[in-house]
Amino acid sequence: MSLTHSNPTPADSSGTPALKRSAELSARFVPIGLKFAVVSLLVVGIATAVAFFQATHRERERLIDAKRIAADMVADLLAQSLEAPLDFGDEDALRKEIDHLRQNKDVTYAAVWRTGEAEPWLDLRAPGPSFALPADHTTPGTSAFADRVQTIRSVVGRGNKPLGSALIQFSLARENAELAIARRDILLYCLALALGTTALLIGVTRRQIVKPLETLLGAARSIERGERGVQVPVQDNDEIGRVASAFNAMNAAISDREQRLATANKSLRELFDHMRQGIVVFGPDGKVEGTHSRAAGEIFGGQRLEGRDARELLYGEFGHWDAERRAFEEWLPLGFEAASEHWSEVVALAPQALTLNTGTPEQRDLALEFRPIAQQGKVSKIMLLATDESERRRLEREMERQGARHKSQIALMRRLVAGGGQQFVAFLERARRRFDRAAALLPEDRDGLDLPSIGEVFQIVHTLRAEAMTFELSELGQVLNRLEEHLSELREEARLTGRAVLGRNQAELRSGIAFARALIEESEELFVEASPAGRAALETMAVQKSDLAALVELSRGRNDEIEAVALRLASRPFGECVASLLEQASSWAEKANKRVRLEVDGREAPVPPALADVLGGVLAHLVRNAIAHGIEPVPERISLGKPAVGSIELSCRPDPARGAVLVIDDDGRGIAQNPVFATAAEGALSLRNLKDVSFGTSLSSVPEPTELAGRGVGLTAVEEDLARVGYAVSVATRDGGGTRFEIRPRGAGRG
Repeated sequence: MSLTHSNPTPADSSGTPALKRSAELSARFVPIGLKFAVVSLLVVGIATAVAFFQATHRERERLIDAKRIAADMVADLLAQSLEAPLDFGDEDALRKEIDHLRQNKDVTYAAVWRTGEAEPWLDLRAPGPSFALPADHTTPGTSAFADRVQTIRSVVGRGNKPLGSALIQFSLARENAELAIARRDILLYCLALALGTTALLIGVTRRQIVKPLETLLGAARSIERGERGVQVPVQDNDEIGRVASAFNAMNAAISDREQRLATANKSLRELFDHMRQGIVVFGPDGKVEGTHSRAAGEIFGGQRLEGRDARELLYGEFGHWDAERRAFEEWLPLGFEAASEHWSEVVALAPQALTLNTGTPEQRDLALEFRPIAQQGKVSKIMLLATDESERRRLEREMERQGARHKSQIALMRRLVAGGGQQFVAFLERARRRFDRAAALLPEDRDGLDLPSIGEVFQIVHTLRAEAMTFELSELGQVLNRLEEHLSELREEARLTGRAVLGRNQAELRSGIAFARALIEESEELFVEASPAGRAALETMAVQKSDLAALVELSRGRNDEIEAVALRLASRPFGECVASLLEQASSWAEKANKRVRLEVDGREAPVPPALADVLGGVLAHLVRNAIAHGIEPVPERISLGKPAVGSIELSCRPDPARGAVLVIDDDGRGIAQNPVFATAAEGALSLRNLKDVSFGTSLSSVPEPTELAGRGVGLTAVEEDLARVGYAVSVATRDGGGTRFEIRPRGAGRG
């Protein structure tokens, strides 16, 4: 079977690198006529400018030289006429000689000095602006300035006796006016010459170069559209004419070759069209050669595939960074370099399947086979056979989706039955309030933050991250973790200088908080979509939240049975508050290479509404702290004679007078070995006598933050959240190891 290669048409080769390069060039196309016009204007403009400045300079020199000659003549005559008056000291005669200069309208100043005197004996000043006398009036000579010509002459008497000196200044106003007119005339002449020259050059270029090239381009586009018999007229025997002749010869060769290829491909197409597989053949450059099966056109979305790149056919929808595409591009040259007897080893590395995006909801799942076409023991072409298995794969995926959907629905129902739905809605509301507070601490007009403000934002972000991980909102947790990293840097800066400069961090913090809030809104929409009750699930509880809140507010301060009933209705079962922790504790322990069992006592005990509102974040902090710092790894527990699985017990008992008392008890290493409380032992306080330790910032200092441990603000956040609702937390060590956290109303004694 002989497979021939045909030239691709542009319509079928839109994805090839050559046409991509052509598209890039077209996007920034600049006509050659425009380029030549710009260059001509630039060259002629420079030449015109040079000519203009040279001509005006010479004209000015001519006018000044004429003025200088006239000034020298007047000065020489004046010096001769002053010899007798200066020799005899005749002031009247001197004044007459000076007054003769008044007849010359160009003289603006004249003065006569006697030898050895600094001030002029007699001077002549024309009306006009004031001016300073020259510093040197004894050195003979003539000088030209922008507005005047100045000449100085020495007056010598008999026997070369120096008698004095004379100075005359001549105005250049008339010459400057003549120069301005001359400059204007020269400029107009130069501009006319420049424009005429440029127009002539552009016209010649347009006729001799641009128009022939446009004709050639039009013929090329006609061939691109599939027209045949296109000829370019050859007018001159120059480079353009030779290009036109070569183009005509190429066009004739293309037409002849396509006729021969059409005849050869017709028989192959008839054979391929009866096959159900998509069959194409491509060469070492990856371009499809010869004919292809009808099924290939249907699969790859085109009735003419000749000339298209096999890489684009298979992976055109993927970017060049895609791993599967890069693997195929690396395999392609190996397939042509291998000997035909080793083809079985090489083809094992080729892709076996592909999911092709058709631009519609339906996708094509293809099984791929590659067959060699060898010549003289070497692979010269490769035949691709693509079998459409979309229907079979669709049924398999549908079964998998149904199974996953059923599993997801069952898991969701279990979480909602355990109270997770109400807890999640409460978390969304708390998160919005916390984000509002964080945004208020980071206004756009502030360029810095003090340490307390940074600490408060840090606590907000850290608490939200702990609660987000409780509900498996991993993306939100990652965003908040990055915010913690920025805040950690700002906190260190504020500790050193008292104030952290926001700078670039301000935009990152604000955008991060905005993105995190957007994730909260997205989570709410997903929750509504998954809930059978839709958006009503956000407002539905055992009773309506608005009615319950109104009832609590109306009954506040009554100190009667109505107030007691309202508080009981607003309270939440302790088991509902810890429902999410029961699912997450084991996964947290696995991440720390530990094993833990979470036990709950007093599930039905009511938790006052104010405490329940913050209890999710509080318990998340304390349980994660117990896993990270209290519970030992399995080998260590076994070596200490403890069970391999650590125990964390959460208990709640009602306090009839003030609310509820909560205890978080673990059987870990205890305070003495807990690095979170290590700083409590650095001082006069002995661990042996340590009974209760309050949560100061110094106790919440972890050397290296981890996913569980945080960055030293968790326990401080616990204390502050509880303080806002009237509760306090204390920690104590137990005999034999273990740590006990106790949460009770402020002012209540230990039970």
